[in-house]
Amino acid sequence: MSDKNTSDNTSDIINEKISMQEIIASAYMVNKTIGDRPIIKNLSLEVKKGKTFALLGPNGAGKTSTVRLLTGLYTADSGVVRLFGEELTKEYADEARSLIGVQNDGSLYERLSVFENLNIWGQIYEMPKTDLENRINELLDFFDLADRAKSKVSSLSKGMKQKLLLARAVLNKPKFLILDEPTSGLDPESNAKIIDYLVHLVREEAVSIFLCTHQLFGLERLIDDVAIIKSGEIIAQGAVADLIKEEFPRKDVIIKFAENPIMESILSAYNFEVLSKNEVKVELDDETAIAALVKKAVQANVDIYEVKHIEKSLNDLYFSKIKDAELNGKTKVSAEEEVSYEL
Repeated sequence: MSDKNTSDNTSDIINEKISMQEIIASAYMVNKTIGDRPIIKNLSLEVKKGKTFALLGPNGAGKTSTVRLLTGLYTADSGVVRLFGEELTKEYADEARSLIGVQNDGSLYERLSVFENLNIWGQIYEMPKTDLENRINELLDFFDLADRAKSKVSSLSKGMKQKLLLARAVLNKPKFLILDEPTSGLDPESNAKIIDYLVHLVREEAVSIFLCTHQLFGLERLIDDVAIIKSGEIIAQGAVADLIKEEFPRKDVIIKFAENPIMESILSAYNFEVLSKNEVKVELDDETAIAALVKKAVQANVDIYEVKHIEKSLNDLYFSKIKDAELNGKTKVSAEEEVSYEL
């Protein structure tokens, strides 16, 4: 049997194995200390097949360390890390990393051209020459880099480098992607295009994504599950919708109305904030309470112009959880979180 056939058969076996896994990556009670400083404390998480898991946290909170643990670049002091259903041992780490697409600055060679960068990685992945060239051209076209194929990476703008990093990460069509700020440095049009592409990978091709970011604009529609990390500890984790509902059980609505002194009396029974002489923000228990308030105002001959529900976002959840953690003394802001940058 030829080397190519052996390689193809191995790839088929690996892909079949991955397709059977519902949990692509996981950590259970993982701890890591460097020197005498604990950098990860009792980390537990799961990245599900065909879902996007976002790890959010301040700079220096432990996001890079978490990625290194998930990819075998760090060995846990205690606890278990699994990739594709197997425990991530030193012996398994190299094989596991070959199945992952990772987007980070360290995967580009500045003195080589755009095409050469992708070609080298394709050879590392042992992609057949014709398939590799077709795949490179396909990605260069998609990421609007075809006219820069011969340009050295060092000559590219930040946005172009970001596109090339993403192209490199998906070159061998991995089923698990690890992304660091995937939309950083992109213009609005490219931002939307990249997010659409990532949504397609997750929803249509069952790719799993582990995403580290602090720039949430546009990414909320991609994220299914989230963990918020601070000082090496997970302070909140779960499905985005569930966490938002849990954190903000009451509804905020903005009501615009015709000036009427009766409205002040009606609002006295509620927790409200005056935004202008004919506009207030009211906190209510649920949709039924919203309807009851509007009905009461209309019955009192107050003209209601607009009722607008304020949707809480993942951004709101993040800042609320970080603030709660600081106020409750669960974590302390370290010097690293103040000044350093991590994934």
